[in-house]
Amino acid sequence: PQIFTPKVIYERQAEKDAIRINCAVMLDPSHILLGTEDGLLMFDCLEEGVHKMGEKKVTHLERWENMIVYMGQKHKCPCVIHTSLIAPKQDLDAGSVKVADARSCHLITMGTASNILYLCTTNRKKVSLFEIQIKKMNYSKLKEFSAPHNIQLVRLLSGHLYVGYVSGVMKFGLQGDVMPLKLVSGDDLTLGFIRVNDLNCLGCVELNSGKKEYLLCFHMLAVYVDESGKRSRKEELIWHSTPYDIVYSDPYLLIFTECCVEIYHVPSAHWMQNVPIRKARSLNRMGSLIQLSEGAFSLVYLRKHGTEGCCLTFLYLLLL
Repeated sequence: PQIFTPKVIYERQAEKDAIRINCAVMLDPSHILLGTEDGLLMFDCLEEGVHKMGEKKVTHLERWENMIVYMGQKHKCPCVIHTSLIAPKQDLDAGSVKVADARSCHLITMGTASNILYLCTTNRKKVSLFEIQIKKMNYSKLKEFSAPHNIQLVRLLSGHLYVGYVSGVMKFGLQGDVMPLKLVSGDDLTLGFIRVNDLNCLGCVELNSGKKEYLLCFHMLAVYVDESGKRSRKEELIWHSTPYDIVYSDPYLLIFTECCVEIYHVPSAHWMQNVPIRKARSLNRMGSLIQLSEGAFSLVYLRKHGTEGCCLTFLYLLLL
C-alpha cells in the first residue's frame, strides 16, 4: 500500500553557486530555515524566495516545540532561541541563549521533561546535559555522562536520554543518580552478532506499546529489545541496502538508501512502501526535510495518506 505520495512543489536547474545545505527546520507552514555553508537562510515557500539571516556557516538546526537550537562558525557553540524572535531582518544573537560550555560539540539534541527545557551535547565519548532558562536568557550545566565508545546518536525521549555508539545504546535518567541501562545485553546470545560486528548506530525508537520496548537501528538491521537489553521479539528489520540515514515519524521508520526511501511500520515490524527518491539524506530529525546529492534544486512535498491536504506532513527539500 502507498503510505506516502511525493509531489514536487518547486524546482529549478542547478547553478554553479548552488546552495549547499547542512540542515533545515520548518519555521511555519510557509517558511523553512536552512543552515548552509554560506550562512543561515530563510526560504519562503509561497514567494519561492530566499532571505539571508547570517553570513557564517551553520552546521546544526533543530526544533523542539517553539524553540530552535542552531550552531555554526560564528559562535561555535549551541544557541537557543524562541521561534517568535526569528524574522528576516531580526538579529538572532539578541534573543538567543548561547551555551558557551558546549563549544565544538558534534551532536546536539533538545527536549522537555517536567516543564524543564533540556539541551544535550556530545563530544567524542562525553555527553553534557544543560537546562535552558529562556526567560532569564541563561543556562546551567546539570550533568555529564560517558559512553564506552565515540557517540554516534543522541536522543531525548520521554524524560530519558538515549546515547548510541558502535554496537550499543545506553539509556540515562535526566534527574537523580539512576544507573544507566545498556539496551544490548551481553546475556542475550542472540544479540552476540551485534556486539562482535561493529554495527554503526543510526536510530533508537521508544515504542508506545504499553510495555518498555525499544527498536535499536544499526546500519545493517534493527532489533526489538526490552529494558533489560534482551530481545522482545523474534522479528528483525533488515534493510535492502545500506542506509545513509534513518529517521522516525510515528509510527513509521524511514530508511534513506541509495535507491529509495524504505518505509516500515514500527509496531507491526512490517515493510510498507518504497518511495522512489534516490540518494537522500535527512536534514532534520523527523525526516520532513531531506537532501539529495547532486542536480537540480527541488522542493518536494511527501503527503502522508489520511491527513488533510493542507497539512504539510512531510516537506522535502532536495538537491537532485
